[in-house]
Order: sequence, then C-alpha cells, then structure tokens
Amino acid sequence: MITKINLRQTDLLLCGLMEDTRLIEARLDHLPSQDEGETAFSAACDRLLGGIFVGKVERVVKNLNAAFVEIAPGLSCYLSLEHVTDPVMITSHSPGRIVQDDELLVQVNREAARGKAPAVSTNLNFSGRYAVLSTENRRLGISSKLDAATRKRFQKLLGSAIPTDCGLIVRTNAKHASDEELLAEICSLHNEMEQVLSHASNRPCFSCLRPPKPVYLTYLQGAYPDDLDEIVTDIPFVYEALSEYREDYRDLSEIPLRFYEDESFPLVSLYNLNREMVRATAREVRLKSGGFLVIEPTEAMTVIDVNTGKSTDGKDKQEHFVKINREASREIILQLRLRNISGIVVVDFIDLDAPKDRLDLLEHLRHLAKSDPIPIQVHDITALNLVEITRKKAEKSLSEQIKQLTINAPL
Repeated sequence: MITKINLRQTDLLLCGLMEDTRLIEARLDHLPSQDEGETAFSAACDRLLGGIFVGKVERVVKNLNAAFVEIAPGLSCYLSLEHVTDPVMITSHSPGRIVQDDELLVQVNREAARGKAPAVSTNLNFSGRYAVLSTENRRLGISSKLDAATRKRFQKLLGSAIPTDCGLIVRTNAKHASDEELLAEICSLHNEMEQVLSHASNRPCFSCLRPPKPVYLTYLQGAYPDDLDEIVTDIPFVYEALSEYREDYRDLSEIPLRFYEDESFPLVSLYNLNREMVRATAREVRLKSGGFLVIEPTEAMTVIDVNTGKSTDGKDKQEHFVKINREASREIILQLRLRNISGIVVVDFIDLDAPKDRLDLLEHLRHLAKSDPIPIQVHDITALNLVEITRKKAEKSLSEQIKQLTINAPL
C-alpha cells in the first residue's frame, strides 16, 4: 500500500505492508508534487541509500583502517578500507592506495543513524529483482534461502555466464524467474553498470551517477510475491510507475495492482494509518494478556523491557511468565520490523527460573526472527537474564525518518 499521510503537519509518502488490519512495515519519503512525480526523488538528499557518487577523500584514519569521503560539500561518509580491493578511481594521487584528495566512485550502503555518518563502499552494487552485480566482489553467490536443487540449477546455468568484470549474487526471488528472465536481467544490469562506469571519468566531483530509486520501487523490487495479495495506491504517478515496473517481471504482474479512487474515504482512513503510526512510535506497546513492552532507543542500542502489567493468568507464576514472554517475543520481532530498529537490541524479559524455559525462549525468538526479511541474530541470555539481539543496519529507523522528513514542522 502506497499513499499520502500527514505527520507533524507535513505531507509524506508512506509505503506500508499490511497484514490483516495491522501495519507491519513502513517506509517514508517526501511526497513530490503531481508534476514532479518520480524525478523529485533524484534531487532529494534525504534518501541516499543505494546512490552512486563521485566522492572525494577528506581524510584517511589509519588506526581505524578507514577513510572519510565527501559525496557532497559538507556531507562526509565513512568508508571502511578493510575490504577495498579494486576501487574505481577518478583521480589518484598514490597508485595502489587511497589517500587524501583522491576522487573515486562510492555507493551509500548505510544511511546516517543515531548521529553516525552514512557509510559508503567502493564495491558498487547494481540490484535487480532477481540478481545483484558487484564491481569488486567478483564471485558467484546464491541466496541460502533457495533450496538445494534450485541452487544447483543456478550454479550450472551461471557458472560460465558471469561477466569477467563483476561478481553476481542470485537473490531469493530468482526462484520465480525462468532461466531466460534471469539472464536477461543480468544483461540489463551489466549494461547499466558499464554505462555508469563509462560516464564516471567525465563527471565532476560530487556528481550523483545513479540516484537512489524511489522508496516504493525499492520496496517492490525486494518484495516476495508470496507475501503480497495485492498492491494498492491512491497516487496517480505511483500507480503509473508501478504498472510500468511490473511489466518486466512475470511474478509481479500476477499480483493485482489496484488504483484506489474513493477520495471521500482515502487509504489513510481505510487502514487507520494515523492510529497505526501513533502505535509504531509509542514508547509503550500493550500486549493482549495485559502485559506491555517499553521500547527505549539510546545512542548505542535499543533497550526493550517486558512487564507483566495487569496480566493475571493461573496460579503457577513461572508458567504465567513463560506465556507472557512468548507473547512478548512475537510482538518484539514485529516491532523491530515495523520500527525498522537495527543494531544492538537488549531485551529484559521477565525472569525465568528453569534453564529449559530460558532455552525454549531463545529458540522461539530465533524461529520468529526468520519472518523478518532483514537478518536478525538472537545471540544469548546474559548472566543478568538479558537477551542480546542484533538486526542488520541499512536504513534509518521509522522514528528517525519521521524526525528528518518533518524537521522544520511544528511539534
């Protein structure tokens, strides 16, 4: 579902995933005017993820084995030098290594978050729905979520079909593609890569060679068909862009695309999205049992506390705690996805006396975490009965998106 929503007196574009009557995933962006359409996203500096730039090395920090690279005047990004092998250099002052004032191509692979600068990489990725080409990591990788027979088929198909100047990763969605469709996308991505690289030497510093895609196209590119019953929007230019994008992908074209036209009862009202967004940013999350979660983002991590609240059920206290913790586990995994919380997460569950109950809780969390398309690792329970979780960092959290996009709006 893609629609317009007003937050803090600012009209924004919301790309959300609904499950039954509940919002389980949300991404926000500026809402272009009708005549700007998709081009407005190219000029916007708020969304950088995936963009490819001619950057300039501001300084190299040897003890971090890293450099800071400007991709726009005053916009410095962190570049780890650990895995840099064959960067695309525009201007090099010391062949074989990266030094101050070098100009090179970088791609934003992590947005700024919690006061940290955006991160960039010299390994440029060109992503499609079925495959990703990379300029430095020149190997064949196949999604581990594909079954063994499918992986073997792709290894045989692609073993000698990868262009020598790049690497290839086969995405999970490739299971829905025929061999011809996969090879055609690889060819298209390779042409795109060659075009970007061939133009790079003629572009001035800070040029954006490939802007980030609109949030709704990025989202649809990675969506699993099995997770979508329909795609609906009430924004005309979004409907046109989605219609055009779906034409190239048979699996997406089979998912109904609907243009919602009831202006008297817009999508934001139909799905109670204002209420859902309030819940998605609230400090407390109520559980059906009467318990509740307290979610506290900090500079270093996100801390979640599980409380019994008014929950009362049965005479066995420990059995009751097990039930609340299991209910809280499901809600925590949902909240991480909805709020797009990443990095370190520490959860203070209700203390369980039996070691078996603690191990069962960990396994339950790990099972639930598989439903999130972004990798989650459930690590262990500490001596203080705190559960350690990490979620891969990429985009800003939902609260950070709202703060940035409505920064000049009255509170």
